[in-house]
Amino acid sequence: MNSPLERRNPSQSACISDCGLKNITIGIGGAKCSPVGSPLITSTSCHEQPNDAAYMNGGPAELRLAVTGSAHVEAGGKSGDTTATGIMELTIGSCAGPTCTFIISRLLLDAADFSIGGALAHDVHLENRGLVIGAWSKSTKVFSLDPGAMTIDVAFSIDSKTGGIVDISNDLTASGMIASDGSGLTFAGTFSQKKVTVSFNLTGTVTGHPPAADFVPRGPTIECNAFNAANVTFDGTLSHDPDGDLMSYLWSIDNALVGRSSTLAASLSLGGPHLVDLTVVDSRGAKGVSDAAITVQDTIPPALIASVSPACLWPPNHSMVLYEFGAGIDAKATDVCDPSPQINVVAVTSDQPPSGGGQGNQDPDILFGAKSFCVRSERQGTDSAGRHYSATIQAKDASGNTTTKVLTVTVAHDQASAACPKVDPGRIVGEGDPRCTAN
Repeated sequence: MNSPLERRNPSQSACISDCGLKNITIGIGGAKCSPVGSPLITSTSCHEQPNDAAYMNGGPAELRLAVTGSAHVEAGGKSGDTTATGIMELTIGSCAGPTCTFIISRLLLDAADFSIGGALAHDVHLENRGLVIGAWSKSTKVFSLDPGAMTIDVAFSIDSKTGGIVDISNDLTASGMIASDGSGLTFAGTFSQKKVTVSFNLTGTVTGHPPAADFVPRGPTIECNAFNAANVTFDGTLSHDPDGDLMSYLWSIDNALVGRSSTLAASLSLGGPHLVDLTVVDSRGAKGVSDAAITVQDTIPPALIASVSPACLWPPNHSMVLYEFGAGIDAKATDVCDPSPQINVVAVTSDQPPSGGGQGNQDPDILFGAKSFCVRSERQGTDSAGRHYSATIQAKDASGNTTTKVLTVTVAHDQASAACPKVDPGRIVGEGDPRCTAN
């Protein structure tokens, strides 16, 4: 049969689960949780990795201790002494300068039978009711509880009669010290209730450490490797438990649970940041949490293949020749992240001026838009190298990465210097033809 102290209020456990410490208030109607940030607990970080001595440096860590000790009881002018064994679970929470929040989430003690005033006290059980909040010094390792910070339920029997459960909270004062190596603690205090005063001295030895969560990759950026996404495998096997009893893994991405194994294959959409969170839980329910904000970026430009046809114009009869994508311009762009990168004409230039040098005085010699360009089939008669038009073709993905390729169209000085094919008459257009500037 369970003792009265073993009938724990499930609401209390809910207040200290999922790493999100909440304040707990006990009333007639049961336990009530309130969010972190109320005056009782000013702040708690859920996403720092606990380790063997994390609490020695002020980082959140849940520790389980085996507790032994002694107590001296005075009641109605009579006294008695007893010993006790049990467990304590504690956390060093957020810190402000040299002082940190000290939190006892559970203190459970069973006292040995003892005599007081000729009566036998037996089946004595003690347990805290709700979170116990105090202060802890980083430098001295000393912690203290404010008067009334701890409410204790005491279940007992006197001789053969059941004494029931008594709440003790008035005038409780307690303090202690954590060992410098983090291996245990000492805890002493006194509390009074009506005519009963109890003084106690406890020693705790750490028997359970929280697990430490860790994973790779952690970002802060990951390169896009699929259409508008990054396919990535997260490895949580770097996580460990000092006690060797790591039990389970819980992965979430952007607050949605997505996996329960040591590794996680996931697809992160382009952009972010995405919050990747790993929680590891050991056999006693202690948790370690690690998270990373990861942004999927696209920094790799598209691959571009492009060519023009014809690449050489003859005769130099001052006609305008049209080049369009699919008819004179052959271009193809591929991109790892963007399924449809844009391809445009972004510039067309000539290595000869538009007039002079025996070429005639027709102007302009170049017209272009995003999807086409026209160049005039003419060159300076005084330049044996002929004229060279340079058309810059650009591929641009959705992230703004660009690749360019410069295509050259030559107007030969003469047929002896370059064997140019005859231009398709359908590609010869009139002055100012709108197809030359298509967008």
